[in-house]
Amino acid sequence: MHQFKNTKLVLIDNNLFNLELNLQFLKLVGYTNITIYNDIESFKKSSETLPQLIIIDRNTPESLTFIQEIKKSNPDIYIIVLIDKLQLNDGQKSIEFGAFDYIIKDEETVSKIKTVLTKVQSVSEILETNKFTPKQKIFRLITFI
Repeated sequence: MHQFKNTKLVLIDNNLFNLELNLQFLKLVGYTNITIYNDIESFKKSSETLPQLIIIDRNTPESLTFIQEIKKSNPDIYIIVLIDKLQLNDGQKSIEFGAFDYIIKDEETVSKIKTVLTKVQSVSEILETNKFTPKQKIFRLITFI
């Protein structure tokens, strides 16, 4: 997992408190290459290279459209969506739009993020090791999840 923690990660949340809280957690567990944005437009306007992993809060305006756009142009980027307890349908919608997974925000959010990041790393390593074709990648992802 050490090498994965150097992965370029973007955190997008329109709630500045949650943005800072999640940033501090990611740093605490060893992630060092993190960029934060409080809206999607700031991310789109930035000139930095695309990340390998995006964590976005579903309450960020236009998040579903953003997920769809990113996955259409960059299918290898992993997207994790943070949702409220009352937004379970939004979690499923996020997956349909191309997100890798979603996390229901509650008192266990931090540990859930760690669990999903471990799952992302495992899938990434499997795909990298086996160098599957795009069709094989989709099948492996479906059977892994």
